[in-house]
Amino acid sequence: PTALLLAGLVALAATATVAPGGAIVLLWLWMVVARTADRSALAVWRRRYSYGPRSSDVPLTVALVPWRTLVAGVVSLLSMIVPLAVGASVAFLVGSALTGGTSLGTPTEPVALGLAAAAAAVTAWWGPGGGSMRRGTTWLGRLAVRRRGLHLGLLVFLAFVVVAALITLANGASPDFAPFQDPPLLG
Repeated sequence: PTALLLAGLVALAATATVAPGGAIVLLWLWMVVARTADRSALAVWRRRYSYGPRSSDVPLTVALVPWRTLVAGVVSLLSMIVPLAVGASVAFLVGSALTGGTSLGTPTEPVALGLAAAAAAVTAWWGPGGGSMRRGTTWLGRLAVRRRGLHLGLLVFLAFVVVAALITLANGASPDFAPFQDPPLLG
């Protein structure tokens, strides 16, 4: 799953260059799905370890997915604080470096946004609460790698995302912060 993870990171960074608001939402959704998968897989493992395999394992797991998704959503929202702070810091540092340190008002440069998204994703991966995200992502990645067609399809899709972002940048589009408002300090 390493190639899939790296391709996902590159696609997230490329998305952030043209749609940083969308990249934040995608990172949060990735965290929610990974945490839900982790909680579900661990619950099945614990039940089977404690009571042995039973026919109610799958129906009970499916029935609890909405609750686990809600919990994962709240935990992921709280876990986004540190990655967003790191991402904002990287955006300002890179934006300032691009202007030679003469201005702090340039964190919306595509390079700064892309590096900020990559830093935020790495912080979410290795930072507070990242263990559940790593386990869930690894579990889902292993499922994708087992199915060769799915693995290749995901890699091709992520490559298309990167190419689409590059084409959008080449056409001179400015970053779209939707679904959020433009940052007030940068307007």
